[in-house]
Amino acid sequence: MQYKLKMTPDQVVENAVKAVQHLKSRGCHDIEFSPEDASRSDIDFLYRVLSEVIKAGATTINIPDTTGWALPHEFASLIAKIKAETPGAEDVVISTHCQNDLGLATANSLAGASAGARQLECTINGIGERAGNASLEEIVMAIDLRGYVLASCFVWPKIQCSSHIVRRMHVLLHGSTYHQHLTVRWQRHVLHGHAVHMEYQV
Repeated sequence: MQYKLKMTPDQVVENAVKAVQHLKSRGCHDIEFSPEDASRSDIDFLYRVLSEVIKAGATTINIPDTTGWALPHEFASLIAKIKAETPGAEDVVISTHCQNDLGLATANSLAGASAGARQLECTINGIGERAGNASLEEIVMAIDLRGYVLASCFVWPKIQCSSHIVRRMHVLLHGSTYHQHLTVRWQRHVLHGHAVHMEYQV
């Protein structure tokens, strides 16, 4: 906050609340708030800013692991604490947004779901800045095969088709080659570029 935003904690809370109030005043009824770098933030401040934006009208609280720094047990604990300690959290959707810098984006997303997150933000083929985002197809297959208390409603052949389309479009637009080291993809391909994120409702 001090160096990037050049704001005090009070100013950050005030601006966050104003942003949500502005959206609500413009007729938005589905408002998602995402505190950058939540997984490394001061937990008490996180409770505070989240509770204030919920009171202001946020309906989804997105918890990002912005730098891909968290381990799955840490991220699950964070989601559980936010659910338990943030006033109003029981009335909103808790979402995850995990980056893959340590190769744990899918694992962290699943850990978040097991701790109570109901929306997992992910991308087809895991594409995204730096090392990428949580992979849609990995999340779906993990839930489908191992998600004892979670349910998958995706049709696998359509995900396969989407993955091929994204891969071909990326090659067409960027001429990229593919790293052949990740799982679940049909030719073991993964891309890293800017992505439009999908939200997977659990």
